[in-house]
Amino acid sequence: MTYFTTFLSPRTPQPELRTLRLIAGRPHGLERLLVASGRMAAGYHGYVHLHSGDEVVRILSGEAVVRIDDERQTCREGDIAVIPPNTLHGLRAVDDTLVEIIAERDMGTFFPVRQADGSRRLVEIYRPDSPWNAPGGAGRAGRAAAADQGDVQRRTTERH
Repeated sequence: MTYFTTFLSPRTPQPELRTLRLIAGRPHGLERLLVASGRMAAGYHGYVHLHSGDEVVRILSGEAVVRIDDERQTCREGDIAVIPPNTLHGLRAVDDTLVEIIAERDMGTFFPVRQADGSRRLVEIYRPDSPWNAPGGAGRAGRAAAADQGDVQRRTTERH
């Protein structure tokens, strides 16, 4: 088991892309948490989504507009964004931005998807480059969560 590791920055992304690198997690013996580094090219827009676990994002360099629930703030080096479970959030990189992410393992990623009738529901998406995916891999892709937009708003509001 590895108890010490080095912070490694992800490779420089192509324009409009992000890259993530797991720094510490399951391979290092962590049972509930992970630490990852992320690099976003200027102009990268991370779509609004939520997780079922806690997440903390620290800006190491660059500048990004971070949205948590209905609040937006421009964050720079040293700023920390605290994201409670089931809270919609997203990020837009103003400059090339390097972040450190501390999060719960296996918390899944859910996106609000507009339905034909105008309502929204949460859909869990599996991405192989996201270290916080819930167990189950590709077999879980597209699995709909039992929630509509009203549920999302209630769950995020209850956490504040």
